[in-house]
Amino acid sequence: MNFDVTPLWLICISVCAPIAAVVGFAVQLRSVKNLRLENKKLELEIEELEKAKEEAERRIVIATTEEVKEYNDISFSRRPTQDAAPTRKLTIFSKLGLFKAALQEYAIFFFICVFVFYLIFDAYRVTLWLWSLF
Repeated sequence: MNFDVTPLWLICISVCAPIAAVVGFAVQLRSVKNLRLENKKLELEIEELEKAKEEAERRIVIATTEEVKEYNDISFSRRPTQDAAPTRKLTIFSKLGLFKAALQEYAIFFFICVFVFYLIFDAYRVTLWLWSLF
């Protein structure tokens, strides 16, 4: 009896391929379901944090300067009647800080001027060089 194994392998392969496809599809569906649940969980967590943020914002109200000036009543103000801000005395350190800031501004302006000068000078030299070629 001569039995050929090739048809059995063909039948086995033709059955295994659809089974593998079904199993792969089921695995993908399960991972999609898990991702949806995780996404929903994160959305709920975001909503909860937004509610907590809104509650915290309701408790603490930071007034702007304009609002303070609008509702500031002189009769109930704890501030002195002078509207001017208190002046502070300039010390040697604050004078040095102002000097450093001014010096930086002038240095930046100087270097920009030097850069523009060299750019114009290079354009002049290139023009002379091109003129000498013709």
